[in-house]
Amino acid sequence: AVNNEGLFNGTFVEGQILPKMTEEDRIVNILKRVGYEPDDLLYIISSHLHFDHAGGNGAFTNTPIIVQRTEYEAALYREEYMKECILPHLNYKIIEGDYEVVPGVQVLYTPGH
Repeated sequence: AVNNEGLFNGTFVEGQILPKMTEEDRIVNILKRVGYEPDDLLYIISSHLHFDHAGGNGAFTNTPIIVQRTEYEAALYREEYMKECILPHLNYKIIEGDYEVVPGVQVLYTPGH
């Protein structure tokens, strides 16, 4: 997960955002408090790959992470995305447009933040 006080030094948001988390704030520990392990999740659906939404994805190395192709490519090539939020060893499931995750559960393509 992204947890680095100097993370934004030299960027356009330096001094405006300070990511600070305790160990108990991390998604894996939150899941454990409610009785789950990372491998219990069938899917992660990432609306977008900014650090505040995808910073914990690195803890889920086996779980498919569903993300729109346009968002995945933006995270690869645009400077406002942090490289920690798109890790090459993760199991990305790249989709385009609306997508049925499992019967009765639909992801609707609604681009934007």
